[in-house]
Amino acid sequence: NFDGLTTQKPFESLETGMLKCADMIVGVGSFYKDVYPDFRSKIRIVPNGIDLDSWIPKSQVAIPLDKGINVLYIGRFAKMKGFDHLMNANTPDGINLIVAGSSEGGDLECINLLQAKLDSKKKNLFFCGPLYGQKKIELMHSVEAVIMPSVHEPFGIVALEAFASGAILISSRLDGLGDFVNERNSMLVEPTPEGIEKSLENLLKLKDEEKVKLKIEGRKTCSIVTGK
Repeated sequence: NFDGLTTQKPFESLETGMLKCADMIVGVGSFYKDVYPDFRSKIRIVPNGIDLDSWIPKSQVAIPLDKGINVLYIGRFAKMKGFDHLMNANTPDGINLIVAGSSEGGDLECINLLQAKLDSKKKNLFFCGPLYGQKKIELMHSVEAVIMPSVHEPFGIVALEAFASGAILISSRLDGLGDFVNERNSMLVEPTPEGIEKSLENLLKLKDEEKVKLKIEGRKTCSIVTGK
């Protein structure tokens, strides 16, 4: 709207001015070089990483789901994360969709979509609230897959966390994710409701040897990106 644009323009001018004055610009993903082509020569990429030595479960999280494949979404309930598409997708039988996160920093539309699904008591949707630190590590180690249908990601550290946890990553390759997510280490997903449904159906058909290969490649990628 008019007020929003009026507010945005001074911030854009300020940001551009700072980029012009900077001797070096540090970004977490190479896609920033395309966002700011005029400053490409000054951009240096320092990817995010995680401490693999500390990414170890101390106990097993008890998820009371003994039937089906447990798939985790963890993060903000935001459109840039593709969360609205995830909520508008039909979760196929045999998949337990576990959602971890809080409404803080989320988009109202996404929050309302989650609440509507919870109110409808969908049999294969489970909400466990926000989890941090060791509890998050243990939850991610206890699921079969982590889904990340992001429309935009500056980097996508949840993808590395999934790799470190030995989970199968179901992810888009948009923006920063394209630096390290590929068809060898992940199941690629189109960030639409239909694309998500198709990926979850493909997960159900995945053979054990294919799962093992994805997990091995994911761990290898995590080690390379993290520098270990």
